[in-house]
Amino acid sequence: MLALLCLGRCSDVSVQYQYTLTFLCINGRACRAAVADRPLRDRFARLDATDGPRAAAGQTRVCYKVLASILDAVMSSAGRRKAVNTQAKRPVMLGFAALLGLLVAGQLAFGLQAHQAFHDLQLRLERIFSDHQVVENWRHGLDAWAVRAFAQPPDARHGPGEGVPEPPSVVGLLALLEGDTDPRMQQLLRTLRSGLGALEASAGDTRPGDPEASQRRRRALEALEQALEILARRYEDRYHAVSAQGDLIYHDLLLRQFLFGGVVLLVGAFIGWRATRRIEAVERSYAGEIRRRRAIEKELDGHRDHLEELVNQRTMELTYQASHDALTGLFNRYEFERRLELTLSLCHTARCVSSVLYLDLDQFKIINDTCGHMAGDELLRQLAHVLEKHVRRGDTLARLGGDEFGIILDGCDLDQARAIAETIKEAVSSYRFAWHGGVYSVGVSIGVSAVMPDELSRAEVLNRADSACYLAKEEGRNRVRVFTESDQAVERRRREVRWINRVRSAMQDARLELYGQPIVPARPSPEGRPLHCEVLLRIREPGGERVFSPADFIPAAERYGLMEDLDRWVLEHAAREYVARFSGVEAEQRPIMFVNISAQSLSDHDFTAWMEERLRRHGVPRGGLCLEITETAAISNLSRVIQLMSALHEQGVLFALDDFGSGLTSFAYLRSMPLEFLKIEGEFVRDMDHDEVNIALVKAINDVGHVMGLKTIAEFVESERLLRMVRDLGVDYCQGYVFARPLPLAEAFARCTGSDVCVNRIRA
Repeated sequence: MLALLCLGRCSDVSVQYQYTLTFLCINGRACRAAVADRPLRDRFARLDATDGPRAAAGQTRVCYKVLASILDAVMSSAGRRKAVNTQAKRPVMLGFAALLGLLVAGQLAFGLQAHQAFHDLQLRLERIFSDHQVVENWRHGLDAWAVRAFAQPPDARHGPGEGVPEPPSVVGLLALLEGDTDPRMQQLLRTLRSGLGALEASAGDTRPGDPEASQRRRRALEALEQALEILARRYEDRYHAVSAQGDLIYHDLLLRQFLFGGVVLLVGAFIGWRATRRIEAVERSYAGEIRRRRAIEKELDGHRDHLEELVNQRTMELTYQASHDALTGLFNRYEFERRLELTLSLCHTARCVSSVLYLDLDQFKIINDTCGHMAGDELLRQLAHVLEKHVRRGDTLARLGGDEFGIILDGCDLDQARAIAETIKEAVSSYRFAWHGGVYSVGVSIGVSAVMPDELSRAEVLNRADSACYLAKEEGRNRVRVFTESDQAVERRRREVRWINRVRSAMQDARLELYGQPIVPARPSPEGRPLHCEVLLRIREPGGERVFSPADFIPAAERYGLMEDLDRWVLEHAAREYVARFSGVEAEQRPIMFVNISAQSLSDHDFTAWMEERLRRHGVPRGGLCLEITETAAISNLSRVIQLMSALHEQGVLFALDDFGSGLTSFAYLRSMPLEFLKIEGEFVRDMDHDEVNIALVKAINDVGHVMGLKTIAEFVESERLLRMVRDLGVDYCQGYVFARPLPLAEAFARCTGSDVCVNRIRA
């Protein structure tokens, strides 16, 4: 019972301190670092310094992780404390289990011993009782015999020829006494035998009325009765002695069992006392830590409330930032597209018509470049307020990016949408933006597209509005253009968009091919001038049957910014083919390879370094490559073009001014450009045979080129008559169908090997 009480006390102690001990296993240093040294509120203070919903969301996730790590530490420490308590109790529980098992085993052993002892006593008592019965039965038989022998008169006791009756048989009694080793029982056995012998002797005397014989029988009978009485008392004494021995055994076993149980209980009480002392010592040693952990828990509760407040606040901010533009406060593109999806679904379900406006500011880049980005941002904010005043309640106004805006007009047909767009255009055009003493104005090009109850997707609706806006810019800017399916300009724009995808696909699938067209001297010379070759780009369709010329895809590539990639691809592969073909040819017999360069590549500041690296890698000889630059591209960024030409000219690259006369022709800038060739606009050459003005233009260009030391090249020489005319004007080189059509580059290089003595072979 004492052991059970001690065990119960251990359980009570564990339950009493279960909540407190949960925090004992938390790493105090980690908690102080997370709560005291770097509190969560400091982490959330950093959110104010973030810019954009992504950064804020990242900081919020960091704070979530900090709190989660602390809570995980609390939970894991609670589990560790529970495990530690279980491990501390296990030896005590095992000790009590061992004591209980020992107690039960002792009780079983004592029970078995008592059962065996009492069983042996019972057998002895039964045997004593049986022997006593034998003695009593023989005494009763002897008494009956004595009555027959002495109670009847002498004349009636015996018949004629009869003596005294035989006494009862003593065989069983003698056998009983012979097996007893007690000396007193052996003395009684001898007494019984002598008495029985005397009794048998007297019983054999048949003389009637003999007093001596009767006297002898009487004395023998009395001796026997006395011996039997003693024998009976002996058995009674023995029975009581055995019974008393059983009582002693019982009390001895009971005492031993009590003593054994007492010892076990005392040992259990000692174990319980020691366990209680150990737990109390641990509790005292951790009392200060428990108080600290409780303080940490309280502080964590405070930080948790603060965290929840900050998270709710930040969630609302992130929700707003996810759907609004940070600069203007309008809806952003994501929210605009989401609402457009809802409008499409509504139009499809309710069979109604809505409209979408796509706005692109005109001349915004000028203000942004002239006054700076801060002025551009301020202009966008002010124009956002202007646009908000001219849209209806319930319409969606969003900034789609840069200087582009979008408006969803729910339940508005094209006529109403056009009227609203005109109002917005006038409002933007009449708005004056003041910045640092200057006043500026901008226009806006607006594309209008209907949202019909058909199966159009969100992207198709936006593409239609964007195409209409693009056409408004092409038609002169600051105007409204409504998208219509039958519009030729719209169809041209769609064709360009399709070509962009085809160009990208051709670049990925290696369907770009290089062709070449010979550039032949206009008249043979005695020294034999070498032939040259212009590299041209072609695209082969996926089936491989048709090849597309640059006139099909170059306009789209220029409009959508793919010319730089195409230029680099052409230069890379053409240089590789040129070096492989003419690496062992003498410089005098080696043709010059002409390659066209777009205005996008000329504006790329990395193009010069890229070209120098490719020239070194492929080993292009000096004077073997001539880059063709159009007149329009050169004039649009003259300083940059001159800088690029000068840097590459030092690397042995030649330059030709292409299509001279097609743009704002000016002979003045020719002197500042390091040129070797001047290519005359082909439209002038083509019409020389029936237009004298073109003849004068070609002659003037050729004369100016020669005065400046440039070689001239006439393009589009397609007949013998034109060939004779350019020869008469003194043009140096000709290029056109009169000599050869564009050929695969390897074949064109093969035909250009040699000099102008091969002109007839080229023409063949």
